[in-house]
Amino acid sequence: CSACDAALSSWYFEKDGLLFCKDDYWTKYGEACQGCGQVITGPVMLAGDHKFHPECFACNLCGTFIGDGESYALVERSKLYCGGCYKRQMQPLNKTSNYPFVRKPHSIRLVEIPPNNNAKNFENQRVIKLTLDDTPSPGYGCSLLRIS
Repeated sequence: CSACDAALSSWYFEKDGLLFCKDDYWTKYGEACQGCGQVITGPVMLAGDHKFHPECFACNLCGTFIGDGESYALVERSKLYCGGCYKRQMQPLNKTSNYPFVRKPHSIRLVEIPPNNNAKNFENQRVIKLTLDDTPSPGYGCSLLRIS
């Protein structure tokens, strides 16, 4: 083995002309499971850029294993939910709900766009008008930003 100098049997891994035993190959070139952090050496489940062992591909909320072809959602690039839990998460919540999610929509508030003082020809400049409606949308608590 190029890494540990162990004698190799008939089973070995080759990478860039170097020979490795199984453990050193997976340690050096293997990818870690997003769920358990261990190296993935067999079948892989994909969610976005994240890879999981099939047995680690489970809902963060209810713990249900998510099978191949079943619906799921990857939230905030790290939280994996089955289709049912994600659907319940996206429903508006009432005040008596004990459901653990708090719905907070993404928000952007643009205060001002600085003028382009380096422009020599102001006639060809594009004018952008922004209007912020501070009245919250029903059920979502967000405001409308109009760009014209």
